[in-house]
Amino acid sequence: KLYGENVRIDFRSHVFAEKIAEDTTAAARKKDVFRIAGNIDEHGNHKVNKYKLTFTPDIVYGNAGYSTFYGVQGTTQMAFSDMLGNHQIFFLTNLLLDLKNSDYALAYYNLAGRTDFGVEIYHSARFLFLDDFFGTSLYRFRQYGINLYASRPFDKFNRLDFGVSWFNLARDNLDLAFIPPQHRTVIMPGISVVHDNVLWGMIAPVNGSRYEVSLTASRRLTDESLSFTTIVGDYRRYFRLG
Repeated sequence: KLYGENVRIDFRSHVFAEKIAEDTTAAARKKDVFRIAGNIDEHGNHKVNKYKLTFTPDIVYGNAGYSTFYGVQGTTQMAFSDMLGNHQIFFLTNLLLDLKNSDYALAYYNLAGRTDFGVEIYHSARFLFLDDFFGTSLYRFRQYGINLYASRPFDKFNRLDFGVSWFNLARDNLDLAFIPPQHRTVIMPGISVVHDNVLWGMIAPVNGSRYEVSLTASRRLTDESLSFTTIVGDYRRYFRLG
């Protein structure tokens, strides 16, 4: 009963058994509609279709403006994923004058299997006044490259991360064009062991621990490349105070 009235729910339009008795009720006619639409086979069972990858937008944001100093400017953020969240695409832009002076990034992640994969392409530009031999000049620093990423979990709280980056750093003097630009290229493979079993509160972890040990290296391949080895350790322990 619902509010003193008898309420009857008819489930005959749903498939709970291999065979359903023929009926001339409205529910049975509704079942025929599903059959005509191709969702039910000749035995009255719902058809099982292979999952089809289809991307839909999660967020699309953008704005545009004009500056009397920089000219036309605009920012765009886009994120796309499939229904299961196994495949994700991110696209970010911060346009300023032209591509050399703008920020933009494109990333794709495949999270369908136990091992996650990802690829990222990015470019960013920053401007800074520096004192040099000729006084003070405006310099542009650009960073751009490609990151390849893979993550393999051992269990729920521990994983192994792999990555390799093709990283470029360029410096240009925008006031004095005769000064040659500087450029550095680095190829950096890296590996990390990560543990994370924290319990999150409203805005931050409130209990548990996290640690990461990573190794990153680069070898000098050309005159513009660098050679180094970096080992980083990070351990954090959280305590619930209230």
